[in-house]
Amino acid sequence: MDSGTLTYLLSQLFAAASFAYGVYGFLHPADRNFRTAFAISSVLMAAHYALLGAWIGVAICFVAAGRYWVANLMTEPRDKLIWMTVFILLGLLCGHMVYLGPQSALPVMANILATYAVFQLKGSQLRATMLLVSSCWIAYNLYHQSVMGVGQEVFYSALNIYTIIRTARSAKAAPPVTAHSVPMVAHGGMGLFDRRKQPRD
Repeated sequence: MDSGTLTYLLSQLFAAASFAYGVYGFLHPADRNFRTAFAISSVLMAAHYALLGAWIGVAICFVAAGRYWVANLMTEPRDKLIWMTVFILLGLLCGHMVYLGPQSALPVMANILATYAVFQLKGSQLRATMLLVSSCWIAYNLYHQSVMGVGQEVFYSALNIYTIIRTARSAKAAPPVTAHSVPMVAHGGMGLFDRRKQPRD
């Protein structure tokens, strides 16, 4: 086996590991865990692209890892807006410095969409925007002939669509919350489903 083939196979192993973290992120209902999983996934994909010589992919993946991590720490709308702007500009700077042709625009566009999504969106809106992000990465991976990269993003897209549909169905099936159905725990009362022992009459 020549060194080129070995390097390519190693890159696919990193993509497979990234894939595993990404699947966890998509299946987990909490947005915080979604972002944490994708921070780790992005670092692994940076290694994947480095082995392929896809340097704009490397740069944007590191930007993405920082973006997901910081997004978990931000709670104030003003802070989110500032950091969103920082990561979008950072992605544009990377695209300018590591520009290798028209294909370099794909990761940059993916970064802009994903940055807006993780800082400003939640739930199904977050995941719907990530579908557009995946389309950019699918095209980029096709250009670099990365089988695992393409498979990963196609699977993400399918899983994302499934999660969006499942969430929408669950929301429709949930009974409406009314003042009569839920005791006012916030005012010091004991909730209907409070696990503490209820006092007997």
